[in-house]
Amino acid sequence: MLQKLYNQNKWIVFSGVFLITLYFTWLMNAALPFERMMYNSMSEQISANRIQALIENQQKWDWVGYLLLPLLLTIKWFLVAVALDIGALLFEVELKFKKSFHIAMASEFVFLFLVAIKFGWFFYNRETLTLEYVQLFMPLSLSSLVDLKGVDKWFVYPLQVANLFEIAYWFVLAYFLSIELKRPYGKAVQFVMATYGVGLLVWIIFMAFLILNFS
Repeated sequence: MLQKLYNQNKWIVFSGVFLITLYFTWLMNAALPFERMMYNSMSEQISANRIQALIENQQKWDWVGYLLLPLLLTIKWFLVAVALDIGALLFEVELKFKKSFHIAMASEFVFLFLVAIKFGWFFYNRETLTLEYVQLFMPLSLSSLVDLKGVDKWFVYPLQVANLFEIAYWFVLAYFLSIELKRPYGKAVQFVMATYGVGLLVWIIFMAFLILNFS
């Protein structure tokens, strides 16, 4: 199946990932009780009229978020491809940027399972959901094993990123790289750790720094 996905036309892969992500994004907005969650979360801080105004404003601009999805996905794949290409340059591996981008894009299907699982869990527990829970929940991650109320805000993001879907993404990246570079799978895993892994670590530190300084 992975081999077939890798050999698929890039526009079909892009369209598939985008449309599935868009569908679950819309489904979460439509099926989950965000109005009730916002009232419950903000009622002690601001008035009901102000909360209603925020809800109406959010609904008014929902379409902008949908339009930004392909841009955000493209930026993510671009950054992954840059990390792989820098590693290829340092380790003297022949890897074209468009191939790196395609590998990053094809590997994204791993996170489609994450989005589907999150929606399923939220929908099943929709009667008891809170806004804070929706924002912090990350299945199969270190953050799901600890009480985040006692964790500093800057440390929550690293705990969320440390999840099984992220690990699966690494291994799928390595599989596609082993096909492209015609190298043993073990070598490809090492390459991903030394390139994408380092890039991800830099990104986590950057995000933790921003949260620490602006929270």
